[in-house]
Amino acid sequence: MIRPRLTFCGIFFAALAVAAAAQPSPERTATTEQDYRATLARLGISSMRPGADGRDRNAPNAANYAEDKVGPVPPLPPLLRTNRGERVTSARQWWRVRRPELVASFDREMYGRVPDSAPAVRWEEVKRDQSQKGAVRVITRRFAGGAATSASDGLRMELAVTLPAATGGKIPLVLELGFPEGFRVPGLASPRPSGPDWTEQVIARGWGYAILVPPTV
Repeated sequence: MIRPRLTFCGIFFAALAVAAAAQPSPERTATTEQDYRATLARLGISSMRPGADGRDRNAPNAANYAEDKVGPVPPLPPLLRTNRGERVTSARQWWRVRRPELVASFDREMYGRVPDSAPAVRWEEVKRDQSQKGAVRVITRRFAGGAATSASDGLRMELAVTLPAATGGKIPLVLELGFPEGFRVPGLASPRPSGPDWTEQVIARGWGYAILVPPTV
């Protein structure tokens, strides 16, 4: 049986950042909107630039997923060459040298570091079910995570881990912030993918994936 280690403190705090940066919406209460405007005023922000539109490819701010259209940016570092320019030629060198270098780069440039004072997160499996993902039978395990904080009720979050049912050992796991059943806006149809979505492609490779739900934080 696979027992994935659910030590996702870093993703937990990334979810907090996502929630804090949310744009105002009609569903917000008047008090929430006032808090939002007050926060912008304290930060000296007079207006917010709209984010990328991932639903309309013809929109002026359409999301771009083509790396060659990003613009003048430095080339990505070679995956199998260390920061000192040495080629990675063994698994030992990968785990001891190159992989920690890449993790440090993501911490520094993208995700940020987990504070030393971050509370420990405890995970409890609350549900397990089987389904079909493409041509592969999968098992989805749903977890409730809790962290002790200064608040009396602490923090709670939801996590869903989906693995191929036939897998019997350790496998790669892709983790994202999102919604296990997909995100849908009432009255707005999502574009249909032209092929298998990312979860089906991951499962087809024999990997698993996990989805942490930001609004539950």
